[in-house]
Amino acid sequence: MNKYKISFQKDTQVHSIIIETNDLNSQTLPSNIIDITIINKKFFNNINLSNKIKDKELILVFYELSLMLESGILLDDAINILIKNRKNQNIIKFLNIIKNSFSKNQAISKHFDEFKINHLVKSFFKISQNYGNITKNIQALHILLKDEYQAKQEFIKSISYPIVLLLCFISSLFVIFNFVVPKFEFLLVENSITLSFATQILFSVQNILENYTHIILFIFIFLFSIFIYIYKKNKTFELLIDKIFIKNLFILSDIYKIKNLYRYFLLLSLLLENKNEFYTCIVQAKVIIKNKYLLNKINKIDNLIKSGNSISFAFKNVNLFDDMMLNLINTGEHSNNINKIINEIKNIYKKRLDDKLKLLSLLISPIFFILIMSLIVWLIVAIFVPIWSMSSIINI
Repeated sequence: MNKYKISFQKDTQVHSIIIETNDLNSQTLPSNIIDITIINKKFFNNINLSNKIKDKELILVFYELSLMLESGILLDDAINILIKNRKNQNIIKFLNIIKNSFSKNQAISKHFDEFKINHLVKSFFKISQNYGNITKNIQALHILLKDEYQAKQEFIKSISYPIVLLLCFISSLFVIFNFVVPKFEFLLVENSITLSFATQILFSVQNILENYTHIILFIFIFLFSIFIYIYKKNKTFELLIDKIFIKNLFILSDIYKIKNLYRYFLLLSLLLENKNEFYTCIVQAKVIIKNKYLLNKINKIDNLIKSGNSISFAFKNVNLFDDMMLNLINTGEHSNNINKIINEIKNIYKKRLDDKLKLLSLLISPIFFILIMSLIVWLIVAIFVPIWSMSSIINI
């Protein structure tokens, strides 16, 4: 159940009330509402698996909805058709929220807080509910969700096989350290065999895993929880971590940065197709950016254009885009064809994202194999060198 603080105007004064409910639409609300704020959000409050709607389901819903709207069916009628053909109660509730919000002209994004859904849906409806053509907006959201889903699937596909190998290897290590190494250690100690450096490390690791695993897990969980808490509460720390994600993680940073910029220019392109002004689209499209470091860069572009600087100067000044992108933006500005250029930039980022994901797929398997082979060589040296020493003693 959510608790809402509702601010409204009455007799030239601002008043507020607190309402606790699962469905704000079912409540009798005051007129002249100024703001609605959820005040009972806590650290893990929005992790509600019972109200989770998967991306695949959202893609299908918005695909069907866009087809019906494109065929000339009214929004309410199209949503009613979808509701009749759905058994999932979360989807039905989700569709009812969309229908009621549009019919009552209420802010739709705030009602999505009770669902665990892709943040793209909230962000997109936040900027598109009162702007542009609803049919094109729904089509645009379908495209955004579909591209996001495909990128996730490509990434999962690229790492699935190495991860399976790693899990199998970890299972093997568990068996070795719990059943083989203790007996092997007893045999070496009993025969007073001089241990190699690799063997000493092996026994040390086995001792740590045997006696301190629970402590290590506790420390890891504790530090991770502290990290998440500080990240959510401290804006400076959040900005630092977001900057690291953008700049300092080798190929992962490239993928993360390109993915965010592709989504930004995709939304910017879709908004421009609705005949909105370029500056308005710049402001609206930035709601899709969650990384604070990247958002600061986009805000700087916004402020520079607002201050009267040229579009090309604003994009160049943030030190975020390469020469190719800057040349394209400069060309689009001077040729008065910025809409077409933004669409081309979107396509370039899409191509770059696909290329980076393919490169990651090519790199990740050899990296995992090298790691696993290194561990196997270490185990062989740690175990067989003492065995050879024992065989020498026996021969003597």
